[in-house]
Amino acid sequence: MRVSAVAIATSLVVIANAQSAYFPFTPEGACVAGCTNSVGKGLFENYNDLDEYGSYFIESLSYTFERGSAATGEFMTKAGIPTPISDYFPFFADGPCVSGCAMTAGLSFFPNYSENPESPYFLESLSYTFERGSPKTQAFMSKAGMCMGGCPKPELDVYQNQYNHKLAWYRSKVPATTVATTTTTATTTTTAAVEPSPEPTLSPYFPYPPEGACVSGCTTTAGVSMFPNYSEDPESLYFIESLSYSYESGSDKTREFMTKAGMCMGRCPEAELDLYNQLYPLKKQWYNEHKSTTPVPTTEVPVPTTEAPVPTTEAPVPTTEIPTPTTTTAAPVPTGNPGGYYPFRPNGACVAGCTNQVGKDMFPNYSEDPSSPYFIKSLSYTFERGSAETGEFMTKAGMCMGRCPTEELDLYTEQYPA
Repeated sequence: MRVSAVAIATSLVVIANAQSAYFPFTPEGACVAGCTNSVGKGLFENYNDLDEYGSYFIESLSYTFERGSAATGEFMTKAGIPTPISDYFPFFADGPCVSGCAMTAGLSFFPNYSENPESPYFLESLSYTFERGSPKTQAFMSKAGMCMGGCPKPELDVYQNQYNHKLAWYRSKVPATTVATTTTTATTTTTAAVEPSPEPTLSPYFPYPPEGACVSGCTTTAGVSMFPNYSEDPESLYFIESLSYSYESGSDKTREFMTKAGMCMGRCPEAELDLYNQLYPLKKQWYNEHKSTTPVPTTEVPVPTTEAPVPTTEAPVPTTEIPTPTTTTAAPVPTGNPGGYYPFRPNGACVAGCTNQVGKDMFPNYSEDPSSPYFIKSLSYTFERGSAETGEFMTKAGMCMGRCPTEELDLYTEQYPA
């Protein structure tokens, strides 16, 4: 009888604290309610999740509970309330920018691409991300990665933190590949004993095993191309600065570095890629804890006494002229430095064609002429990192630029940060 009384008393407390008999749940605290209400009204002007008898209450709740939809993904990201997509696929939804990049890249390869776990094409769609080392994954990750470079850092962090867990989930759902067996005739041979490879000695300062030869080659090649003193040796004076190219998420240099290294890593063995992804969050945490300190080398490293040589010749100016528009209303493409206002060389014909075409599709007055009244507005499509417009512009322009000459792409990449 006592237990029944306690149960009844507990039920009465719940009912007393409920929002109403119709919606028998305890109201959110003032802070949480303020966040959801503010974000909700930013997406839907009639949003109201406080009045359960209001005309828009159910529709307002859909922004929280329609898991897997773009609206709920954006709402939960902005409100800062992560929830798993579904019981079947128990991961947080990617932010709208990252998800948009993946969808754009996915649909360009596979018309039925879907990130909805209820779709019959869901596992096949995931294969574009997780069939590591395959040509289709390499192509997909290159396209999606170039687009994601413009996404907000919090979205990139969520994506990276969940990647390995999603990979393990995907592999648990995809049938294992059957390996054909063959019958061989045994022969007696004498072989010399093979000494096992010695385990690499880990630095007590940086206690992580080295990357595989292929992955390390990719990161070193990308690193040295951007920073001549790049080094993955923990005893190097430039070690911390070199790590910054991998772990300063959201920065221009990390975006460029990860794009270059990632495109190269697509051909590396799966075992090396698994090790890289397994160690990435651990090394990033180590970097964040040590980046404000200078490593103490275990052996004396001589300080360079001379600066890196400065090129004595200027980079060649593209000889291919950009065709002048035939209309009389459009301003000609600048060929030099107009009064020092915009002191950069014009992009090559192919790259400029891509950016102009995409720009005008999105903004009819788009212009790369510094004398145009729309010049600054036009530049915003390239440099307003994290905005929906820049995400769309960079995705479309990047896909177009894939066919451009290497020299033009190098010039574009070289001038972008400046």
